[in-house]
Amino acid sequence: EEYLQAIRLIKKGVALSGEREADGRYLLMLARSSFMTGFYGMQRIYAMVSAVKPAEGFLDIDDLRFSAIVHIQNGREDRGLEMLRSRGRVSDTVEGQLLLASAYCIARRYTNAIVEYQRIMNRTSDSRVQKLIHINLGKIYFNQALYSQSLNHFTDALGIDERDNQLKVWIGKNYSALGDKIKAKAIWSEVLAADGTNEEVKKLLGHM
Repeated sequence: EEYLQAIRLIKKGVALSGEREADGRYLLMLARSSFMTGFYGMQRIYAMVSAVKPAEGFLDIDDLRFSAIVHIQNGREDRGLEMLRSRGRVSDTVEGQLLLASAYCIARRYTNAIVEYQRIMNRTSDSRVQKLIHINLGKIYFNQALYSQSLNHFTDALGIDERDNQLKVWIGKNYSALGDKIKAKAIWSEVLAADGTNEEVKKLLGHM
């Protein structure tokens, strides 16, 4: 609701000023608010971001990172990734490295994403970050039909958080893809016993 309120106020301000568009500072606010709410589509958001001159619009590192991601999501992968690597301070913190790895995933540069995730894994012992990396690597390998590698990562993630039933769903998907329907059914049934409202698991079991 606050993002929508920001959109309404910025649009009202532009109308009252008689300008065709907000200046760089507010245009970027409008773009970010629209991104978070889906108020405008990605093409319109990209047009707004592209109209902002860095000197007037990039107020902080988050603005630059946001702009880079918008570029990547609109097919300007090389430009967006260059922005992140050169000015996004993505090597300074684990958070920055995670952003870069995610950007590589969005750009479908999966080999680069895997390398980044492995670097982060070696850098931190934070169990939450380790779990997130295992999940993301598991999804990358699954989408590339590398089911054994995917299974290993989701199993490692489950070792960190045994209460996360969604990890068991993915483990079952890997067992199923590997041809082990018995193990897939067993782990999905375990999830359904713990959460009888899980529609995804019901559908997966129904297709067996």
